[in-house]
Order: sequence, then C-alpha cells, then structure tokens
Amino acid sequence: MIERDTIKVGAQLSIAIAAVALLPALWSLGSAIWSATTTDQVLVISIGRTETARALVPWPAGWARFAGPLLLIASLLVYARSKSPQSTIWWVSAALATVGLCLLSFSWWFSSFQRAAGAVVLAAFITTALALGNRFGRLPAYLFVLAAFCTLLCWRLSHGA
Repeated sequence: MIERDTIKVGAQLSIAIAAVALLPALWSLGSAIWSATTTDQVLVISIGRTETARALVPWPAGWARFAGPLLLIASLLVYARSKSPQSTIWWVSAALATVGLCLLSFSWWFSSFQRAAGAVVLAAFITTALALGNRFGRLPAYLFVLAAFCTLLCWRLSHGA
C-alpha cells in the first residue's frame, strides 16, 4: 500500500510544479485569448515522449487551453489559504494543480469529445490498476492490465485493424 507520506510528497510536487509553471501558463492564457479574438482559433498541444502534437481548433473546442492556467491560479490561491498543518484543504490545491497541468500539457486531448473520453478512460484505467495493486497486490493488478489489453486487442481485431 502506498504510504501517506509518499502521496503527500507527490501532491506537494504537483503544487510546486504549478508554482513554477504559473508565469508560462499566464503567457499561454494571454496568447490563447489573443488568438481566439483575432483568428477565432487556438493552438492546442499534446506533449509526447518524442514529439509534440499541435493543432489549430475553433476556440470553444480549445477550452482546456483557457481552463488550465485558471486552475493553476486557483490551486495556488487555495494552497496559500491552507498554511495550517492540520488543514486538509491543501489536497484540493494539489488536485487543482494536477488537473490544471494536465489540461495545459494535453489540451489537444480535450479538443473533441472522443479524445476527452479517451483521456478520462485512460485516467480511470490507471487509477483502477493502482488501486488493485495497492489493495490486493501486484498479481490482480497485472491480471487486470492483461485482461484490458486482451479485450482491446480482440475489439481492434474484430473491427478490422
């Protein structure tokens, strides 16, 4: 089982990254607003391992580009209000920072319903695998991943790869 201290360090790391990324995020927000008002389109990105996917989309479809910086600001404001060590509200700050960073880094994923649903399914899959591993051990988690892979493979083969 993951220790509470490990989770706390990860949450604090997310808040620290949000603080460092705030100025570039505000620049990104300004750029997105400028682009939306002048061309009615915004540039959305998805940071990959070896390359970055970029696309121009109509500004309503690029909502993640606008929401990400605002969530980072909100997370830092919530964190500033929760300076008490007994306060549990800083977890909200960590969640806002994580979601804000994901929206900024992977805004392309959220530019259509299908890609957004895929991102949510991927996040749910990872969370479920981690929960199974923490609760029941590695074997059930590995079996879950294997079953999901086999299901995806069978579905892909039956729909003509």
